Amino acid sequence: MSIDAIMQQYRAEKVPNIIRDYRLVKSGFRAGSSDTDKAEAPWWGGDIVEEAADKDYLCAKALTSLAVLNGPTDVDEIYSAWKQIKSKFKDNKQDGYDPKVAQHPFSFFRGTVLHEYLNPNSEKCLDKKLAKKVIKADVSLAETKLGEWVLDKLGVKQVAQVNTNIESLLHTQENPNFARAFVYKSKNTFADLTARALTRTPKLGVFVLGGLGAIHAGYEIADGKNIFEEVGKTALEVGTTLAGVGYLGAAGYKHLGAFGSLTGMAAGTAIGAMAPKLVKTKEETS
Repeated sequence: MSIDAIMQQYRAEKVPNIIRDYRLVKSGFRAGSSDTDKAEAPWWGGDIVEEAADKDYLCAKALTSLAVLNGPTDVDEIYSAWKQIKSKFKDNKQDGYDPKVAQHPFSFFRGTVLHEYLNPNSEKCLDKKLAKKVIKADVSLAETKLGEWVLDKLGVKQVAQVNTNIESLLHTQENPNFARAFVYKSKNTFADLTARALTRTPKLGVFVLGGLGAIHAGYEIADGKNIFEEVGKTALEVGTTLAGVGYLGAAGYKHLGAFGSLTGMAAGTAIGAMAPKLVKTKEETS
């Protein structure tokens, strides 16, 4: 089945089984054998069956929830990349603006299955007060005090904002509302990529990934693994993954749009998975 056919089916069926469709579409772009993918994939990358088989039920449940939550966003990004490839990279403005000029802030909930339920302007919103609190907290690292401090130290300034075609968490058909992308002025390439990487990293996503890492480490320690090794391994994997996905995704998006973003994030994920192994190998050979 072609990618276009999969997407037509995906949209027509309104995602009856989102995890199945999520994996189906991703498999259309995956290189290598499934055995290789499993061997290189980090524990949080989504092998839910394996996690459950190891009786890591809490972690498996969290991974399942994340797959359900983020499925629509991931599938739409993959489809955007596919359309870009079909245009022979003539169309790099899938989000409605030039990625070489600006970067829109990433959100943990925007575009997910909870989007409408967290939209205080939607009839489906379950609790408007809670929704407003969630929206206020669902910001990128660049919009936090820590992010602002880092950008200030690097001499990066936000000089403008541009329109996008990305629906915000406040968007409705009656009252359209779209996310704005940030235009940064920086002294050098590193500072520019740092600003973009922070803008692409949701604050809530950092907490969730760190929390899942702690849960997984807890199970490993309970099974007899060394507490210091597991904590260090988890911290290294989570840290390098966030940095790799942030920086490589930012660089890829800036130069190659949606396709570059996905490619960069995939590379960043691989780096995060390999980091603990590389450190261990270096220690053994020292």
